[in-house]
Amino acid sequence: MLQGPPDSSLTDAKFKVHYFSSSKRQVFTARRLVRRILPTHVHFLNPMLAARATVLGERRHLIIGDWEDWHTNPENPSIRNPFQRQADRWFIKNADIVTTCSLSLAQEFNRRYFRNDVCYIPYASTLGYTGASSISLPSKTFVFMGSIRPHWNHRTILEAAVLLKAAGVQPSIIMIGDGADRAPCEQFVRHNRLSNVSFTGRLDDETMMAHLRSAHALLFPIEDNLLNRSRCPFKVFHYALARRPIITSAVGEVLQHLGDRAYYVPTDAQSFAKAILHHLSIPPQDIDYPCNCSSWDDRSQALADALEKHAIG
Repeated sequence: MLQGPPDSSLTDAKFKVHYFSSSKRQVFTARRLVRRILPTHVHFLNPMLAARATVLGERRHLIIGDWEDWHTNPENPSIRNPFQRQADRWFIKNADIVTTCSLSLAQEFNRRYFRNDVCYIPYASTLGYTGASSISLPSKTFVFMGSIRPHWNHRTILEAAVLLKAAGVQPSIIMIGDGADRAPCEQFVRHNRLSNVSFTGRLDDETMMAHLRSAHALLFPIEDNLLNRSRCPFKVFHYALARRPIITSAVGEVLQHLGDRAYYVPTDAQSFAKAILHHLSIPPQDIDYPCNCSSWDDRSQALADALEKHAIG
């Protein structure tokens, strides 16, 4: 929440951060706080039903709706509460300022809800990497890094490994990350006797980047759907900073940040298996990606510029 008189500049304003859960009790606490401190701006990240309840009937404050993904999109079957979708639509249509970290999502809001003033602020990396560290990996090792959760596409890599094994090819594949689907994936690897596939769990930033930097190529399966077009995966920046060949799909911010330097294929096992075979036949190489790896200071300044522009009218 941003506090200060209505005519104050952003440099004079005071920022206070208050964290709330989505419980009913916390919503009432948030409403009381808004009425007590009278903020000039209220900034909601991925606003849903609790956010809508917080500002219901309150239009004395400038409302910022900030989407870093769009889980409440109409194509997501896991959102069964119609009031969640209504709250989401209300913020898209009525927030004074709407920001997204995905150009595709900004275009989607314009197409669906006629918001032609969405402020696209590219995502930023949290990683300060100099590119100096590396580790010794088996020759021509392929590396994946990311959350290993059921709704993502990491299993495409394992299915590709099965196809490659059937063709008599078993390159080293390292899976970095953790999540609810890790144990089932490890069981899949054991069942299919994929001795070339290993899981490391989560690694600290320095060790993780050393793995990425030392890989022959990096693997990033990402399905072309509305949710994936609406977000910017952190691994885009990590992969780009590692400067290794990237096998991925031309989806949303992935294409936006990697440009024509990545190796794009459809996200299916056969396509990834063919792409891995192709990269086994070429020597190691460094690639400079067009990814600008914006800082969080850059994002803050972009939001401040949007606020100043709104104030000017």
